[in-house]
Amino acid sequence: MTRCLCKFGFHNNLLLVIAICLCNLSESMLYLRGGQNATDAIKIIRNHRELGQLGGWLWLPTGSSHTGNPWYDHYNDTDEVKTMQSENYSERDPRDFLRRGDVCPKKGETDFQHSYCPEAPDCDWSGKWGKAKLCVTRVPFPSDFSKFYALSMKCIPYWANCDKCVCGVISGDGDDGVCKYDGSIWNEYSFKIDCDNPGTVSMYGYSYTPPEGT
Repeated sequence: MTRCLCKFGFHNNLLLVIAICLCNLSESMLYLRGGQNATDAIKIIRNHRELGQLGGWLWLPTGSSHTGNPWYDHYNDTDEVKTMQSENYSERDPRDFLRRGDVCPKKGETDFQHSYCPEAPDCDWSGKWGKAKLCVTRVPFPSDFSKFYALSMKCIPYWANCDKCVCGVISGDGDDGVCKYDGSIWNEYSFKIDCDNPGTVSMYGYSYTPPEGT
């Protein structure tokens, strides 16, 4: 039996009753009753999203989904935020998406396929740092640095830079974009990888080593 964490609220003199249930850590259900129009409902949904009840992040090697948005929430230096906002990444670095050539791992499988890639988390919400956007983390295969696989999907502030290709850069536009390895040094508080030897990667307490030969 599926267990859900539900929160109930009343809006506009009990004309609208809303129940938002979080099922399996990432799913949500909305039930509306009453005569209010959809606009009010959307506003309430967005308020819940601002509290981090939607969004979440995916760890692709196990296919696990996690509540919370640590890559969005961790900013606490107002000057840093202002600097990043002024660099206008929202124009130069729009929301990410799965590209035609992206491949993903799957629990119990030894190969990587585009068909293994799950649906991305819902990053269409706003919080204390403004709008969020999707960011897909891709890392190089340990036996062939010219090829990358998708490791995780997460929500970050819209103005923040999405490091789409760890140890490399994205090359090409739109659906045809691919990661190119450049050996750049990686230093990120929640993600550990040796770009010279990317055999094992770790993120937020999770570690992954691709099958031998990949």
